[in-house]
Amino acid sequence: GPGSDLGQALVEAGPTRAVSFTGSCAVGATLYDQAVRRRLRVQLEMGGKNPTVVLADADLERAVDNTINGAFASTGQKCTATSRVIVESPVYDRFVARLVARARGLKVGPGMDPATEVGPAIDADQLNTVMRYIDAGVRDGATLACGGRRLDRPPFDHGFFVEPTVFVDVGEQMTIA
Repeated sequence: GPGSDLGQALVEAGPTRAVSFTGSCAVGATLYDQAVRRRLRVQLEMGGKNPTVVLADADLERAVDNTINGAFASTGQKCTATSRVIVESPVYDRFVARLVARARGLKVGPGMDPATEVGPAIDADQLNTVMRYIDAGVRDGATLACGGRRLDRPPFDHGFFVEPTVFVDVGEQMTIA
């Protein structure tokens, strides 16, 4: 059900000792108020866009692996999916080149196929949301480094498939940021 209903029910449940929530600021603030009245432990992630931070001394292969997994596992359809990457400038170009190459090489396909690395969006509404964000990124002036298109020709004509997508040159004021 809706997070606002489910969250409230969980906070009010007798055996609950802690609440961890990822979602909107409005729902998070309400859950926080309710949880602290019961003296529950509370952890909230409200709109942080789940960044991965890559420092100049990082192992770039591992950083790319972790970013690919965080962004594209479960087709990015989890509340903790990596939505943005903050990269220190000394390794930025090398990291982006490796990330884009890996994203382009991901196998898109049916979720039940063991070889699939990126499955379909869950439904048409989610597909439309993804496409609106891609359109906003382009409209706002971010650079589309790879992906960005809906896949709808065979073998992708039965589902809601989108190419693995990476934007660069994203400014703080842009919708996708």
